[in-house]
Amino acid sequence: MVQSVDGKTLAAMLVRASASLNAEKQKINELNVFPVPDGDTGTNMGLTLGTAAAELRQKAPTTAAQASALCASAMLRGARGNSGVILSLIFRGFSRAMKDKDTMDGIDLADALNAGVVAAYKAVMKPAEGTVLTVSRLAGDRAGRAAEENTVVIGCDVYAPYTYKDGTGDFIGIDVQLAHEAFGRLGYDVEFREIAWENKDKALASGEVDCIWSCFTMNEREDVYTWAGPYLYSRQVALVRADSDYTELSQLAGKRAAVQASTTAEKALLRRENPNVPEMKQVLCFSTIGEAVSALRKGYVDMVVAHESVIQSVVHGSPEKYRMLDQTLFANELGVAFEKGTHEALAARLQAVIDDMRGDGSAEAIVASYGLDAKKMLEGN
Repeated sequence: MVQSVDGKTLAAMLVRASASLNAEKQKINELNVFPVPDGDTGTNMGLTLGTAAAELRQKAPTTAAQASALCASAMLRGARGNSGVILSLIFRGFSRAMKDKDTMDGIDLADALNAGVVAAYKAVMKPAEGTVLTVSRLAGDRAGRAAEENTVVIGCDVYAPYTYKDGTGDFIGIDVQLAHEAFGRLGYDVEFREIAWENKDKALASGEVDCIWSCFTMNEREDVYTWAGPYLYSRQVALVRADSDYTELSQLAGKRAAVQASTTAEKALLRRENPNVPEMKQVLCFSTIGEAVSALRKGYVDMVVAHESVIQSVVHGSPEKYRMLDQTLFANELGVAFEKGTHEALAARLQAVIDDMRGDGSAEAIVASYGLDAKKMLEGN
């Protein structure tokens, strides 16, 4: 999947575009035979974009929004001839579409180009095809197709029933099916890639993965990532050994608990701010939920805290070993996380598809196929 660019990179791209345009301006002048064969389209466009390039070098923008706004403003002030004016109008629409964006990905670029084309067509009294308008429109269309020709790489943990592996090593699960359906409707292929959960932020920042879709809690992280969601609701509950005497959460006060590291369960048990969460003698953090369950089985801890459907999956697999305490420690909203300030356009489109899947019953069918209460997980009741 195409990675995002910041303001510095976008500015450098525009400066290089200006140099390339000037190098080829005579060829463009020779193509200028319609609607008026005055042979100056390349020259005027080069001078217009050159004004923007000079300002971008001087101001050194840091965000995509800043670079777009500087470029649009400079081009409007330095527009030469009809072609230069039209080019400045395109970038004015482009800039408006990029407002408040720190970075720009392929979808953002395509959306901004198309917004610029729409703005230019509206501003021209009698738009004529075969001009810079046509070229810009075709460029926007091609950018949109190119942005959607990529595979979305999704970071995940082994976390049944959301994301886990079948006998051949391929990822399956609720989130895997939801992701294939949702991104498929947007024209994307999907690749799930296992990551160490505590390194998920590094995986996003480095571009190793494009997003995280693996029973990822949005709560208290709303401003940390760019989100699509919530797509499901969950609650955190406790898993105990089947042969234990525990029937209430209050009985576990002063005992030992196990959680997966870098999760909301870890934060809740360590902070002790939620009245439903008993004060523990010790909280042990493990890299995977499987390791936490293993610690419970061996008697190192007295309970494991995790999402209800995950606990249910463990109990279903070994009912003679484990029981779930049917009391809510705290509720969660699950979302799809992109690195903060990136992929806003894709996240918005994904959110729209998620909403459609809720409405047409496809999300409910996927969740229900795992023997879970789909209505409860979709509505949070």
